[in-house]
Parts: sequence; C-alpha cells; structure tokens
Amino acid sequence: GQALGFALLAAALIRVLTIAMQLAPSVAPMRREYQLLLVALGSAVVLMLAARNVPAPTAEIDRMSITGVLLQIAGMLIGLTFGAIFFALQSKGLAPWLTVLPPSDNLAQLGIGFVSVAIFGICEEVLFRRLLQTAVDPYLNVGGVILVAGIQAMLLTGYLSPVVVGFTVFTGIAFGLIARASGSVIGVALGHGLGSLTTYFL
Repeated sequence: GQALGFALLAAALIRVLTIAMQLAPSVAPMRREYQLLLVALGSAVVLMLAARNVPAPTAEIDRMSITGVLLQIAGMLIGLTFGAIFFALQSKGLAPWLTVLPPSDNLAQLGIGFVSVAIFGICEEVLFRRLLQTAVDPYLNVGGVILVAGIQAMLLTGYLSPVVVGFTVFTGIAFGLIARASGSVIGVALGHGLGSLTTYFL
C-alpha cells in the first residue's frame, strides 16, 4: 500500500513538472534545453525519493537469463521505433507539444538537451514500470500492465492530442509486458530514453 501511494504521488509530481515545462515559455522565456534540464533533474529527485527502498538495477542484471537479455534488446528497439512514430506524428501536426530542440552551434547546449531528454525518458519508465507496475502486479497480474499504461496516458489527457494519448497507452502496454516478462526495466527504460532522443533530435 505504501509503495503504491509513493508511486502514484511521484507520477503526479513528474507530470506536473512536464506541464510546467509546456507553460514555461509564456511565463519565463527559456531555451528548450534548460526547460528539459529542469524537468529531468526534478524527475530524478522525485524518483529517488519514491524508490529509496527499491533494489538497484544491478540486482536485475545478476539474475537475468538469455531470454531476459533478448527482451531488453527488444525493449530498446521498440523504444527507437516508437520514437520514430512519434516524430512522424509530430511532422503531421498531431503532436505539436513535441517541440524539436532549436538548432544550436553550442555543444554544451546540445549536450544538456541530449542528456535531459534521455534522463527524463528513463525516469518515466522506472517510475511507471518498476515502481507502479510492481506495486499493482500482486493484485491484478497482467491487468496491472493495462492499468499502469492507462494511468500514464490519463496524466497526459488535457494538454495532448487524443492520438498521442492513445498511442501512449499502446506504448505503455508494450513496455509493461516486456518489463513483466523479463523481470527488468533496464531495456524499456533505455528504449524510452532512446525513443525520446529520436523524437527530439531527428
């Protein structure tokens, strides 16, 4: 019960940070890279507080089978594929919230944007698939995968298009099934991070 409560609270806080990033240009103009950095750092702090009693990922690596390794690779490939699909949605005007990072010759700014996008994607997967899904799995089994994907999408409702919200459910279910089958979120976390980089930097 306590783990589920912490996970839900962390999910809500991270989504508030995301919404704040969307509103930031109208309140305090700031380069997109620095907006992403603030969200990424805030998400990481929230996640560390919520996951303070969760075993480190090294515990997952130690007990991972060959099948588990293959599933982690599948998670990363799916993340890249989904990132490309999100980019296609963006190019069609169906995901206007995914503002591509502005061009810059400043390597430091590009590096900040690159790292921030990756960190945020990884944080989201650890939160939703490692903390929240693990908390509900004993009660709902595979149904927990669908519930968590629904919660993740619900937290996007109101400021994203229905197409993006629906695709988020599909993505969440795919990542959730891989994480549940393999017992690890390493692949899907890296996949989400890589997918986000594909979306923002193509």
